[in-house]
Amino acid sequence: MRSGICLLLSMMTFFASAKELQMSVFFGNFYSPETGPYLETYFSVYSPSLRFTKVNSTFSGGVDVTVIFEKGDNVVHADRFLLSVNDIQDTTQPKTFTQQIRSLLDTGSYKMKLLLKDINNPDQFYELTQDVVVNISGASPEFSHIQVLDSYVATSEEGPMTKSGYRLIPYVPQGSYFFGESMDKLQFYTELYLPSGSGDEKALVRYFLKDAIKDEPLTRFAGQKLINLQAVNPFLFGMDISKLGSGSYYLMIEAVNSKQEILAKNSLFFYRSNPKFDMQAYDYASIDANSLFATLNNVDSLGYYIETLFPIADQQERRIIDIQSKSDNLIQMRAFFFTFWQKRNKVDPWSEWKNYYTVVKIVNENYSTTVVPGFKTDMGRVFLQYGAPTLREAQTADPNSYPYEIWQYNELKSASTRDQINKIFVFANKRLGRNSYQLIHSTADSEPYNPRWQLELRERDFRTRDPDFMGNMLRDDVGERSQNNIIINGGARERSSSYFQNTMR
Repeated sequence: MRSGICLLLSMMTFFASAKELQMSVFFGNFYSPETGPYLETYFSVYSPSLRFTKVNSTFSGGVDVTVIFEKGDNVVHADRFLLSVNDIQDTTQPKTFTQQIRSLLDTGSYKMKLLLKDINNPDQFYELTQDVVVNISGASPEFSHIQVLDSYVATSEEGPMTKSGYRLIPYVPQGSYFFGESMDKLQFYTELYLPSGSGDEKALVRYFLKDAIKDEPLTRFAGQKLINLQAVNPFLFGMDISKLGSGSYYLMIEAVNSKQEILAKNSLFFYRSNPKFDMQAYDYASIDANSLFATLNNVDSLGYYIETLFPIADQQERRIIDIQSKSDNLIQMRAFFFTFWQKRNKVDPWSEWKNYYTVVKIVNENYSTTVVPGFKTDMGRVFLQYGAPTLREAQTADPNSYPYEIWQYNELKSASTRDQINKIFVFANKRLGRNSYQLIHSTADSEPYNPRWQLELRERDFRTRDPDFMGNMLRDDVGERSQNNIIINGGARERSSSYFQNTMR
């Protein structure tokens, strides 16, 4: 038996290996006035990961799926079905096959257990577990799970994938929702539940996108519908996202009554990658870089300069940087570079660039390794992206730990993340070379989080991964600096060196 799982939000994605079973599982909460709350679980299997048998002129395969819900020591619900993959003409052509089930469950927390087996490869058996919560009771106005759709068709037939006269084919993500360049439409289904006696007869249901970093609504991507309220109010919406740039967003939906009170709301987080549209945002043909930027006429040097912008760029700009830093089109590269700095200083973009590049050179002097320039190292990138830390502690002589530094920020401001307060970064020199510090832990958004970072520091002397052994080891060494550093646990706090204080970007 094999087991492996990666959990994220209310989904799990399981990959054994490239030649073994690859499945994604996602679930959402719904409610029926007749039967009560229920959980929908969506299963998606990637066909190249299956083994097939030939049936006449085509191939067939599938996954035997058993779903068990446990509450405490009791099994409260179980399902078993075959996710069939039939009539395959060419097994080398990748396809995704989806199926879903509905499980009637009372509100509460459950342990969901999955037993998966490739029907043509019975030796490959997988057992996975996931904590799930059923949280829609129908006692107050609320939205169901927002079900993102791959497609839908009108139908009069009833079935587990049918709602409100439509057969809904869910888009089951492999991790967080991600909409690539080929996906021009965002289609979704949701339901608004209203308990009897609420007194509201009509509501305006509106949906819109919100920039997850800037926390701003995007009015170009929005819609609304005025409805007569019922116990269950289904909605099938869609929007064109062909002109939505790369970044991270929230799909927001809310119901508002005649008094402008919000009855219920819900949201869904997703990533968008749209590099072609990102490039169109820069009208290279009409941009006339001023005379100072026109002096940048070497492709290699300009590519290097563009690379240095990555730490301070927003998510959309970072995708363009990946392209332009490797480009050989001098006009496009120069136009992007000029526009990047003009957005930050319309009056004097050249001085804005020169001031930033001064900091880049200082970062290179302090954080470069023998093979990596300073702005590409973890320390250099963090310094450029967030500025100098408020507090800094460096330990290079602890015989029981790798050399490390801890940086603390009272405030974090970055173009690629939301504003944050009181965050730390822990860097460790595990290679014991000059400036070979790696970021092993941070409490900031979009940075590597590792609550066992102190154990990782101690791996210099102890290679075991036994958590009990390591935990006892740390408790025994209460005097170690990694346990009593001034930033994590307080104490006599020293300000960063004058270098840090005087070298803000």
